[in-house]
Amino acid sequence: MKNTILGIIGGIALFIALLIVPFSFHKIETGEIAVVKKFGKAEGTKEAGLHFDVWFVKKYEKYDLKTQEITTDIAAYSLDAQTMTASLTIQYKIKPDMVMAINEEYGSLETLQGRLTSVAVEKSKVVLASQSAMKIIENRNMLSSQLEEAITKAMANYNVDIELAIITNIDFSDAFEKVVEDKMIAEQVAAYN
Repeated sequence: MKNTILGIIGGIALFIALLIVPFSFHKIETGEIAVVKKFGKAEGTKEAGLHFDVWFVKKYEKYDLKTQEITTDIAAYSLDAQTMTASLTIQYKIKPDMVMAINEEYGSLETLQGRLTSVAVEKSKVVLASQSAMKIIENRNMLSSQLEEAITKAMANYNVDIELAIITNIDFSDAFEKVVEDKMIAEQVAAYN
């Protein structure tokens, strides 16, 4: 009888250990950081490595510290009211020492990325609207530096470091592109005559 009770207790203990132990190891890869939450309240962060915390007490929310990329299309107007679509690419990294603030304010990297996209689109429209369509075509390099400066300044409070912000493609309306092409042809003909 005594051996049976000890066997049952041992079996229950083994079952509980098998239920708790394997799920309590948390692996964080190189290039990641995790916010550790105890019963939903953020306690701190853990860096790359293998960590042990009882799975139903502490939850690990991982954040990627590697360079993230946002690519989006923008519909905008130039200063002279020419319509255009542009492709915008932004590369950024979250600040590891600010991951708790990011978790508290946004909850996830996806939510932060959505906010960054909104800000980048708005700032890009402002930069594009500050110049005429011909100036945008002529000064694309200068436009990229203005864009990167505007986006970096706008995102200073979002706990990220902007590594790159460029417009990779600009398409104007077919009618405007025809006018530009005709103008270039006329200039070339005038140069040869």
